[in-house]
Amino acid sequence: MSIYYDLYASGNPLKREEQQPLHARVIPSGTFDAKKFIELVSKSNGFSQATIEGCLQAVTDELQRWLSKSRP
Repeated sequence: MSIYYDLYASGNPLKREEQQPLHARVIPSGTFDAKKFIELVSKSNGFSQATIEGCLQAVTDELQRWLSKSRP
């Protein structure tokens, strides 16, 4: 799987005469849903789809909890 990106100028738009720094932005090239992801992971190891789905949900819940706080 590859990733494509483009460079965009960022910085102070009021100082157009100065060179603005660039940053990369991902160019989406397609997605697949969680069900497909779980299926692919399940096929690559011995874990059931239910186990992977439970782990993915637990990781997502914990990440949301951490992000909602100022620090973990």
